[in-house]
Amino acid sequence: MEVIERALETLRGNGTAIKPDMPSLLDAQLAKGETYGLVGADLLAFALHGTVVSPYFDRHPRVRAVLQEPEKHPYAETVARWTQPDWEAIARESIQYQ
Repeated sequence: MEVIERALETLRGNGTAIKPDMPSLLDAQLAKGETYGLVGADLLAFALHGTVVSPYFDRHPRVRAVLQEPEKHPYAETVARWTQPDWEAIARESIQYQ
């Protein structure tokens, strides 16, 4: 629950409106992130992305490539270099991976 509160604080800090279902969405994304072996900052970033970008963003080929080799490419460090247009494309393209 502590991680969910941290995630909600991050979202509030970024000006995101917190919807009533957001804690359960974050919880689902945290569970999914754990299946990829993510922990700490990587897990938090993953859950936030799954909540605000798309719940299916992890199926996008670009994201999958990062998730497949976390020891070589830490998730949070790698995706921090992606631009807003990169994330918009991932969000748009993730619809096909539902």
